[in-house]
Amino acid sequence: MVRVLVRNGIILVGEDLAPIRGYVYVKDDMIEYVGEGDVSEEHEVAELHVNAKDKIVLPGTISPITWVSLYPFRVLLVSGLVKPHEVVQVLSRDDVYSASILAGYELLKHGVTTVGVLDQYNLDQVVRALYDIGLRVLVLVDPYVNNLELYMKEWDGKDNRVKVYVLVESPVDARRYANEFGKDRIVSKPGKMIAGATIYVDPPTIVSPNHTIITVLALDRWVKGCGLALGVSLKYSMFDLALTLASKHNVGFKEALKHSSLITAKAMGLDKIGSLSKGYKADLVILNTSEPPGWPPNPIDHDVYYEYIMSLSGRVETVIVDGETILDMGEPLNVGYEKIYKAKERLSSTVEEYYGRLRHRQ
Repeated sequence: MVRVLVRNGIILVGEDLAPIRGYVYVKDDMIEYVGEGDVSEEHEVAELHVNAKDKIVLPGTISPITWVSLYPFRVLLVSGLVKPHEVVQVLSRDDVYSASILAGYELLKHGVTTVGVLDQYNLDQVVRALYDIGLRVLVLVDPYVNNLELYMKEWDGKDNRVKVYVLVESPVDARRYANEFGKDRIVSKPGKMIAGATIYVDPPTIVSPNHTIITVLALDRWVKGCGLALGVSLKYSMFDLALTLASKHNVGFKEALKHSSLITAKAMGLDKIGSLSKGYKADLVILNTSEPPGWPPNPIDHDVYYEYIMSLSGRVETVIVDGETILDMGEPLNVGYEKIYKAKERLSSTVEEYYGRLRHRQ
């Protein structure tokens, strides 16, 4: 049994993200108690004590649709200079793992605790990298490209941190796989409205917001209730995306922040994830507000406080997933800096060579 006590901080509690001054008590992978004020005697016993003085504790954010292995080429992709299928052809299996390690590290540094993987090329390497980092992983499998049964067998439910979904492109597929694996696993391929799917990604028409995920490139189509996802983005931060949502659709800052965690979790059918509440999974992000640019903290009784929180994306100090600390003082604990440096070094020549080819083509 592992017990974690995070005390003396400002805690964003429950579905409403109400800020209180108090503590969070975690037992194993679940939140056992969230309370105001001093720690009760029964919660003093813990293997890990985290002093959250001058810090903000909030639920981990979620990006359920993310291109992970394309991370090194995100600038080219977002600018439209290249297409995804052009990039994957130059990446080896080891390149894909390295790229996914780097993407996972940036996601972690920006407080993303759950990542949905849309990559299909060398998908096993993508999932392995994110799993090695310690993130919660949603694996969206195209059964025409990858062995769905194998992913269900080897990855689904692994350590309670991995969930496998099925990407479908026809109503027949939707019915077949719903009968086999459950309706909550059926995701319509991006940009399509497939009858029988439970979750829709960037659909041309939004019929059911509570079952719809909108990525950054389709943000114009967002309506209240839709989940959010990064897809391919210049900055792999859900805080940043939520701020963009607030300005683009005139959404309150608190509401925008909720759409980066609990509302997105519900849209993906994730149970007991995305809130600092008793009985929820212990996925926590701790922001440091003790020094600039986080200091001084804004008053907690105003909506602008949530804008302040989202603007502190780069001040993520500690990340806990499933009760396990995977980032502390900004350092990734499961993979370490050496592995990240090696991944960066490995990819440098691949990226440089591809940029050279692109310049020659132009």
